[in-house]
Amino acid sequence: MMSQVETKKGFWGSLSNFQKGFFIIFILASIFSFISPVLLGSKMSDLFTPLAIIGLICSVTGVLTSIYQARGEIIVYLFLIINTLTYAWVSYKGALYGQVIQNIILLLPIQIAGLISWKKSMDKSTDNKIEIKKFNFIQWVITIISLLIFWFIYYEFLSHLPQILHAIFGGKMIAPDPSPKLDSLTTVLTVMAMFLTSRRFIEQWWFWIFCNIGAVLFIEGLFKTKVFTGSVLVSDLSGALNWIQYGVGAIYGFYLWKKMYNERKRTHSI
Repeated sequence: MMSQVETKKGFWGSLSNFQKGFFIIFILASIFSFISPVLLGSKMSDLFTPLAIIGLICSVTGVLTSIYQARGEIIVYLFLIINTLTYAWVSYKGALYGQVIQNIILLLPIQIAGLISWKKSMDKSTDNKIEIKKFNFIQWVITIISLLIFWFIYYEFLSHLPQILHAIFGGKMIAPDPSPKLDSLTTVLTVMAMFLTSRRFIEQWWFWIFCNIGAVLFIEGLFKTKVFTGSVLVSDLSGALNWIQYGVGAIYGFYLWKKMYNERKRTHSI
């Protein structure tokens, strides 16, 4: 959804000062996470494994997703789908099967539907921009009730996931989720946020912000950690930077979408 002027400016020229700062900080954070094994004594050759490179692609596309989603540009779906697929693969290799299910079965179909929805919205507009919408009271009520229902359902599913996978595939039973209540809540919040993104509602950002309660839990867990080794600190720092990136991106996205909504409303009322 870039204008002809923005296209001529190129990627860097089309960014605001805040977006440039955001890009630089979190791309550097992604590179830090990528090279952190070397800082802890691993060989340089260990960095360039397929899994490590896929992880770096996941991190970089996550930064680009935050920027373009906040700007309301349809190209976000290119980076979003790549981010989802790469994260699902990394999760699969790490035996995080709940994350694989979340990304491939729940999020990916919504993203494809969102791409189609955004394209249709752009085609109907005269300025080649998506129409941003806002909740009414009834929509808030329906959304909250739906969230609670799906939270309960997914909590039950996640609690019994080891038994379900064992019954289907056999073999060794995977370890149960250590915090099914929190993980099921963040999953349902993420899916709801993605759905509202596909429908172009400003309220998506509230759900993206609530998804980042992990940042608070990380800080709390960090202070409770009794043993601070290099690997633990690097891992925790990488996780914190990831949460901070999405948290800052969500707050900025809410600000920008509200601004675009008001501008569009004012323009169409003239």
